[in-house]
Amino acid sequence: KHHSSKGICMNWLTVLFVSSATIVIVMIARLVHQLFLKTRLTDALIQHDNAAVGMSVAGYIFGVLLVIIAVLSGPGHEDIITDFILVTTYGISGIVYMALAGKYGLSFCLNPSVNTSAHTGNTAAGITVGAGYVATGLIVSGVFSGEGEGDIMASLFFLFLGQITLFGCTLLYRYLTKYNDIQEIANGNTAAALSYAGLMIAVGLIIGDAVTGEFIGYS
Repeated sequence: KHHSSKGICMNWLTVLFVSSATIVIVMIARLVHQLFLKTRLTDALIQHDNAAVGMSVAGYIFGVLLVIIAVLSGPGHEDIITDFILVTTYGISGIVYMALAGKYGLSFCLNPSVNTSAHTGNTAAGITVGAGYVATGLIVSGVFSGEGEGDIMASLFFLFLGQITLFGCTLLYRYLTKYNDIQEIANGNTAAALSYAGLMIAVGLIIGDAVTGEFIGYS
């Protein structure tokens, strides 16, 4: 099968661009997460062997990768500088939003004590916080997956709407169970955490799919 030299060159440029963008964005994501966590990840993961922080970080990185995939899968442009600016802008915006959602949104949805206990070694809390990051990543990736640059205000609207829906569904679930989910998670109940985590990711999948696509109007 014949391949033109121009096509091979463009393929290599694409691979190089995607690889470089992914590495840079993941590095930025790690720094942003560490800034909001206010804890050195090396100390938490290596010196203290904190599995809860490890699960939280794993969920965050997985969510960031979902955002990166959505951004990189968008339509390319002839100008690689334009692609770089768009990927950097949307990628960093998604990272910062996820960090803010984890620090404030998940604290509101779960409880500030759950986020705090994840940092101090509560594995159940780490599972729940990590799942919250994955669910948020699914929503952000859905919003960022449209064709073209789209309407920024519309993207922000659906991002906010999706996050509110996620929080609403999880709060409703808490009222439907006969036990206190947050209290059980704060007490280290892994089974309760896995159930809650599964719900958050499932709802994130549904909302992420609902907000995927090109914005054509509010009607």
